[in-house]
Amino acid sequence: MPADSAPKGKRKEDYLRTIYELQRSQGSVRMRDVSRALGVSMPSALEELRELEREGLIRYSRGSVRLTEDAERLAERIDRRRRTLEEFFEVILGAEPEEAERMACYLEHLISDELLGRMECILRFAASHGQELQELMRGHCAGIPRDRLK
Repeated sequence: MPADSAPKGKRKEDYLRTIYELQRSQGSVRMRDVSRALGVSMPSALEELRELEREGLIRYSRGSVRLTEDAERLAERIDRRRRTLEEFFEVILGAEPEEAERMACYLEHLISDELLGRMECILRFAASHGQELQELMRGHCAGIPRDRLK
């Protein structure tokens, strides 16, 4: 879903996470990088970046974008939520990477910290008991018709 059509809070989080990812991978970030990454027009990106600047979340000057320290902490939290969800969907639920990414992108804005913590706990368990967990799930889900698993 393009960031333009997203609800305001989700859109802001998408911009922060995108800028965070671009800063990590490229170092410096330009407005056009953000526009391309989110699939939005330059005017739409500019409007949202100006709003983020008014809120004190970014520094924007001559097309260059940088997260403030507070925004970087927030973006790290958003990124952690997304990565946890993607991993949970792939490792625990057996989702394909594309589906896991799509669902994580949607749910990262909705999931509670408590539920996310439980998912992280299950992932830690799976990391140390992976084979046992897979066998348990295979045995448990064996009698469920395939169309009911989807």
